[in-house]
Amino acid sequence: MLEEAGRRGRERWGSSSSSETSEGLSSTPSIPSQQSNTTMRVPRAATLSDGEMLQRARAAYTSEDFVSLAAGPEAKGPWLRVEAVGRFVVFRKQVADSKVGTNSDSNELEVLCAGRLDASLEEVASILRSNSEGELNSAMSALYSKSFIFGSYEREIPCTTDQDDDGCEYLVVKTKSFARTSMLGRNEQWCYFDYFRRKDERDGFTVTKRALPAAELIPGRIVGESTHVDQLYGLNASYLVEKLPDRKGLRVVFRAWFESPESEEDQARDSRSTLSRSSRRQSSNSSSSSGSQSKINRADTRKYKERMGRLLAMAHGVTHLPKLVRRRRFGLQEPADRSAIQAQNTRCPCGNAYYRS
Repeated sequence: MLEEAGRRGRERWGSSSSSETSEGLSSTPSIPSQQSNTTMRVPRAATLSDGEMLQRARAAYTSEDFVSLAAGPEAKGPWLRVEAVGRFVVFRKQVADSKVGTNSDSNELEVLCAGRLDASLEEVASILRSNSEGELNSAMSALYSKSFIFGSYEREIPCTTDQDDDGCEYLVVKTKSFARTSMLGRNEQWCYFDYFRRKDERDGFTVTKRALPAAELIPGRIVGESTHVDQLYGLNASYLVEKLPDRKGLRVVFRAWFESPESEEDQARDSRSTLSRSSRRQSSNSSSSSGSQSKINRADTRKYKERMGRLLAMAHGVTHLPKLVRRRRFGLQEPADRSAIQAQNTRCPCGNAYYRS
C-alpha cells in the first residue's frame, strides 16, 4: 500500500503541467487546508528545480564544520555520555533544566555518535548511500528494527562534476517514517534531501541531510491533523566517514540536531494554538493567564523530550553499523532480487494499525 502511494506520488512529481500539479495538491490534505480557520497565510507549495536543490545541498555541505566533527565531542563543547555500544559512544548536548523548552539562541537539541568500524569505505557507503527504495528500506530496517516503518525514494537530482570518477556527488530527496518514541506520542515522518559527497583526498566521504520545509511539495509527505503523523521539520543530520590515520579501520561520526530557533512551521503551529487558547480565555483574569503560561511551558518541555527521544533513537541506530556490515559480508542482508524486498514493519505511519498487502 505504501509502495503504491509512493509510486503515484513520484508520477505526480514528474509531471510538468500546472493542471497536474494542482490535482496533486488537491488530492492530499494540504497544509493551507489546516489553516482555514485562521488568518495566517502559508506560501503555496512549490518544488525547487534540480539546480536550486543541488545549490542548496552544496551550501549545506559547505556550512558544516566537518573538521570539528572529526575531532570528536570534546571539541564541540559540553556533552553528556548517554551510552556505549561496542566501539561506538552516543552523546547528547547538556542543557540546564531551566533552559529546557526555551527559545534560546544555543542549539539545545543535538546528539553525537562516534566510533571506530573495521570496514572498507565501500562497505559503509553502500549502506549510507542507498541507490533505490528497496536498498533504503533494507538498510534502515536493519539499523532501526521495528522503530522504522517505511521510507520512500522521492526524487534523484543529477549532479555535474568536473572530476573524472563517478560517484563523487549523489543527491536524492527521501522520506522516512518512524514509530512513535513515547506512549502518548505520534508516529513521525522526515522529508529531507540526502547529499553524499566523497572527500577530495579520497580517504572518506560525508553525507549531509537537511529537512525540507513545509512550503515545498513532496508527494510522499503525510500531512493533515487526521493522519496523526508529526512532521520532523528542522531535523538535520550529517555523517563523516574517513580512514583512520596510520591505522586499519574507519572513523564514523554522526551528528543530528533540530534547528534553533524553531522553524517557521513550528512557530506558525504554536501561534495558532496560542491564538486558540487566547480566544477561549478572553474573560479570564490574571491568575488564569498565569496558569495558561504554565501549560505552554509544560508543552514546550514535552516537545523537547519527544524531539530528544527521536535524536537519541537515530544515534542509537548508528551503533548497529558493525553488525550490518558483518551481515552483508556473509550474504545475509538481502535477497538477490532487490525489487522483491518488502517492508518488515507493516504498520501504517498514520497509526499503529496493521495492514495486509
